[in-house]
Amino acid sequence: LYLPIIIDPEYHYEVVNVDAHQKNRHSLFWWMRRLITLRSRVTAFSRGSLNFLFPENPKILAFIRAWEGQCILVVVNLSRYAQFVELDLSDYKGAVPVEMFGNTAFPAITDELYLLTLGPHSFYWFDLQPETAPQEMGETVLEPEKLPLFEVQRRWEELFEHGLSQRLTGRISKYLITQRWFGAKNRRIKSLSIRDILPIKDGPLSAFMLLLDIQFADGVTEAYTLTVDCVPGEVGEELIQKYPRAVLSRVRIAGEDQLRYLVDALVRDQFCLALLKMIARRTVIRGANGKMTAISSREFKSIHREDEMPYEISLSKAEQSNTSVIFGNRFILKLFRRLQEGTNPDLEIGRFLTRKGFVNRPAVAGALEYSEDRREPATLAILQAYVPNEGDAWAFTLDQLYRFFENILTLTGEEFPGLPDADLLVASREEVPKEVAERIGAYLNAVHMLADRTAGMHTILALEKSDPAFVPERFSRLYQRSLYQSMRMQAGQVLPQFRKSLPGQPQAVRELGERVLARREEIIGVFGRLLENRLTGKRVRCHGDYHLGQVLYTGKDFVIIDFEGEPARPVSERKIKRSPLRDVAGMLRSFHYVAYNALMHEQTRGLFKPEKRPFLEAWADYWYRWVAVAFMGRYLKSSRTGGYLPENTHETKILLNAFLMEKAIYELGYEMNNRPDWVHIPLLGIEQLLGAAD
Repeated sequence: LYLPIIIDPEYHYEVVNVDAHQKNRHSLFWWMRRLITLRSRVTAFSRGSLNFLFPENPKILAFIRAWEGQCILVVVNLSRYAQFVELDLSDYKGAVPVEMFGNTAFPAITDELYLLTLGPHSFYWFDLQPETAPQEMGETVLEPEKLPLFEVQRRWEELFEHGLSQRLTGRISKYLITQRWFGAKNRRIKSLSIRDILPIKDGPLSAFMLLLDIQFADGVTEAYTLTVDCVPGEVGEELIQKYPRAVLSRVRIAGEDQLRYLVDALVRDQFCLALLKMIARRTVIRGANGKMTAISSREFKSIHREDEMPYEISLSKAEQSNTSVIFGNRFILKLFRRLQEGTNPDLEIGRFLTRKGFVNRPAVAGALEYSEDRREPATLAILQAYVPNEGDAWAFTLDQLYRFFENILTLTGEEFPGLPDADLLVASREEVPKEVAERIGAYLNAVHMLADRTAGMHTILALEKSDPAFVPERFSRLYQRSLYQSMRMQAGQVLPQFRKSLPGQPQAVRELGERVLARREEIIGVFGRLLENRLTGKRVRCHGDYHLGQVLYTGKDFVIIDFEGEPARPVSERKIKRSPLRDVAGMLRSFHYVAYNALMHEQTRGLFKPEKRPFLEAWADYWYRWVAVAFMGRYLKSSRTGGYLPENTHETKILLNAFLMEKAIYELGYEMNNRPDWVHIPLLGIEQLLGAAD
């Protein structure tokens, strides 16, 4: 016996069935599957304490499950209409609710009631995570009353006019360690002194730009830029709430009852506007040992709008080795915190591309340069046109990958995908198969556009005939030898360090790492092929640190940014002319990274169970390899007129494999020290490259 077959049009058995729902990633089947996977992964849902909250809105059910330090907030709308609720979460002040399906962080919890709105019969699952601890950035950020107090007689400027006191030197040293832009957090500061003080004045504003010489315990000296201003107590207290890391100390002026606060001047709109005015007026400011010159280009006048002044000013939230200030939708000023002698490549290449009319890079509108006797001018800041955008290409690509993995999970069975039959360069000569194009979708069009913009940038940089800084150069035996030695030296440092870390790695990473380490001589052999013959092609000025995070997506096009190269390297080294294939290798490695990052994210938010990972890793590799083929094929076609690539495929393969291996080795060293959970990504890249190089 069986129940009658459902023939109702809306719920017909040919419409509502497992097979149909498996093929639709928006179906109830997939929603329930994801829900169960996520719930089974979080122990707090089934263990520990249950604490009900009692909001005033009776249509909202809210409770917290807690287990071994993990707290899950569940909020459910029991009504068929949209509802709002205010929850008392003061016991969890400082925690950040992270929505567990999308891994989206909501505003941090405060003493105030926490407001949420919910659609009909909808719900939230939040993981209450602690805010990023200040200790992770170095020294603890101090509470206002615990900030050191400095006393002066008449003016706060006295703190800096006659050299730094030992106590103030110690405070600045501790302050620097808390800053994201300070690149030497793990090194001990031995001494700190002022190289120069540049007064920044505009109406009531009186601030300083300090150029600091910092000597470390290992004997190395580096220079950094620190801007300072002293603000009244009430202003300082507001800044403490908004920018807690920007406050250095308290200051008391003799005879005044109210305390003042010494702050990083870049958090003050008046200071940022003063810098913009200086560039507009081409101001020169003299310090004790040198001078700062403000420069504006022809593009400044075409971008600037006097009727929009004063611009709305905001600090960029991006974590960088510099500080960026946005002026409305007109300009972005990037202040380089580390001061290095010589024109910063970002400014130098930016001026060149602006002059040549390359529209896929923000136009350079001005700059601030510091010069002193017998030294080459150093770039303090660069002013560029602001490019409205939807985020960087990394975020855009992640969104595309999330859709890709969701579509893959709707496939019936677990048949592993087909990869390109030939190596990258051979496969890139042919069009991507129609089936692959349909599987990856519209993102392939974006990849082609990105390849066109990359080739266009390299072609302009390669066609210069008069400017010595940009005139292309040919490969020489000496250069090839130096390139080989630098790559071999890097591998000689990173691989032994990784070997020492193996015992602490997860078993899967340990096994992968052992396979890679066993092939050390093959890795060196990839670099050694650079010495076989003198290479053709040309060396040109390149981006230097090219990846998806260095490209903005406007919604219709790509704009390439941040030409400064790797900030940790000397300016002179970043100006060396190299094969454009080094930039190409950086982008190819970025495609590999983003595929596996998306995979980890989808597993974290419960899209699939751990036992499904090998299957989806195969599809991540599929996506990466075909996207790399599409990018490489389009790049080779678009760069034909540039004349900078090697004359044959064999030499192109030697260079590209060497640059890819160099990048993967660098990534391995970086991940060991910064993101141990990501170590497997460069290891997979190295193993794959060894197979391609055979």
